[in-house]
Amino acid sequence: MRVALKCFSRRSFSRWRGRIDGPHRDVHRYKYLLRRPIVAPIPPPHLSDVYPYLNPLCPPTARRISDHHHPHLTHIDVERLCISGAVSEASRLLLDLRNRDAHLSLRSYNAVLRAAASAGDVSLSLEVFKDLLKTRLKPDSETYESVASAFTSDDDHSESLRGLARDVSAIVGENPHALNRLMHAFAVSGQTEKAMDLFEQMEGPDVVTYNTVLAALGEKGWVEEMLAVFARMEGGPGPDIVTYNTVINGLRKAGRADLFGRLVGEMRERGIELELRTYTAVIDGLGRAGRVEEALRVFGEMKKRRVRASVYVYRGLIHGLRKAGKEDLADCLEAEMKACASKLVGPWDFRRKK
Repeated sequence: MRVALKCFSRRSFSRWRGRIDGPHRDVHRYKYLLRRPIVAPIPPPHLSDVYPYLNPLCPPTARRISDHHHPHLTHIDVERLCISGAVSEASRLLLDLRNRDAHLSLRSYNAVLRAAASAGDVSLSLEVFKDLLKTRLKPDSETYESVASAFTSDDDHSESLRGLARDVSAIVGENPHALNRLMHAFAVSGQTEKAMDLFEQMEGPDVVTYNTVLAALGEKGWVEEMLAVFARMEGGPGPDIVTYNTVINGLRKAGRADLFGRLVGEMRERGIELELRTYTAVIDGLGRAGRVEEALRVFGEMKKRRVRASVYVYRGLIHGLRKAGKEDLADCLEAEMKACASKLVGPWDFRRKK
């Protein structure tokens, strides 16, 4: 057996002797200890020495894990397995730790989900994601982005999305929050088709679900699909101010200012007051379409209602007026914008409070 030897100098012996209290101070006994080595306990070997798969530098053939995990393995070892590339082993260990009521963190789940997404393993990613929903941990943006990244291949994932919608609904009940966040992650990553597939599989979507889908379709410029989904809200939760702003903004990007009047009329019939985001999208869209007279009329209405203007409203009007050849009016608006620049709404004010 290996031993660690430690020799005392006389100075260190004097300090050690001074710390000894009680009636057992025997100078000859401590002098005897100075003549013999003191056996110090050897620290236990690192887990990577006992389990080679925990060492990121070990070859893939050595990464094995038994059915009965070592009791000292923790969530830190889950991340080490992910780094070493043993994703399936990491997921098995993660599920085993949860079954043993061990302390788990969202970081461990995200590490496994990232590794599964890098490997393109959709089934493993969905298994870990559904297991996460059964815990008390709250998924974050990284969680949903990792799950969506696993679907980036060109394979047909309709069956997987159908099973995902069914299983998530069985776990969380009628609350569509998790599926809404997942649809948003699909849309942000450019997978609008998969977001639509997931939307079609949902039961009882709420207004947030519709707004998420409408924003994704408007970003893609799919006007007809966006209007079709918008029409489906009549038999569902019904549109709100966010819905109308989302649809109008999507029409603005697609250059369909001809539909602004109908949507604004519907808003007023429903008793929904136009806000700054609505006026900004309408004025900018009319200015891009060359309908500057209507844009100026809407701008005057906004001022009459004492809605605080934004820098985007002025920029949209100025751009439209210069495009229409009305340089004098554009210069007057630009001077007005500079004069009241400190009172205008900036980009930070457009961020919705959570």
